[in-house]
Amino acid sequence: LTVLDRGGMSTSLGRGPSGTSVVGIGVLVGSLPAAGTSAPWSVDMADSHSRVVSLTVTDCGYYQTVSGELDGAHADSQHDAANYDMPITAFGAIVAALKLRRDASTGPFTCHSCDNLKVNGHILRNTVTCLAAMSDPHLAVWIGDHGTFPQSTGACLVRAQGEGTPWVGGGRG
Repeated sequence: LTVLDRGGMSTSLGRGPSGTSVVGIGVLVGSLPAAGTSAPWSVDMADSHSRVVSLTVTDCGYYQTVSGELDGAHADSQHDAANYDMPITAFGAIVAALKLRRDASTGPFTCHSCDNLKVNGHILRNTVTCLAAMSDPHLAVWIGDHGTFPQSTGACLVRAQGEGTPWVGGGRG
């Protein structure tokens, strides 16, 4: 079952000295389809009630060059840099929403990458700020100064305490 099938709920499994615990966690309030233009995403993300925007992107989806920088020559990057009001990538939608929030003085939301990539928060921050810098360097600075892009993983393994204790999954899924 997907998180949507479970009504936005996920579970956290923990094991400690007092035993095993399973806790239900409300992780999702809403979602938006990934078809067509990303423009509606920007409006929803720009709403001051939006606190966390999470996404999962494959490594190739970050439009990175061999050196790890945003490929500003890619057609999608070029489009989004020139068309804040009609972005076609998730990153363009994030930049557009952050621009709206900056202009409204509502502050940024947390951009939470659920990718299983090392330093995924850094990669997402770099992609978003570099895309913003392509058309609005002041916005890129504001995102860099005020944006939050935590490092995370969609599922993690935590070594339980005690010798001979098996690995325990403590993920979100």
